[in-house]
Amino acid sequence: MKCEVCKRETPNRYCELHENAYGNIMQKFEVWKDAAGMSWEQYLNEIVENQFTGIWAKEVAQHLLKNKE
Repeated sequence: MKCEVCKRETPNRYCELHENAYGNIMQKFEVWKDAAGMSWEQYLNEIVENQFTGIWAKEVAQHLLKNKE
């Protein structure tokens, strides 16, 4: 199986790096939703556009937006 983002070999949906980023994205969404009233799509766009967001998180957010997850 290959990572859905970078195509590295992995036994999971994402490689270890992208899996960690995905976990962080999922974990922080509830905080952002409650604090700013953001939708899932708005939240992902904020991640992509934020200059301080790490590359792994940006790649996962772009992947999720592209695949409407």
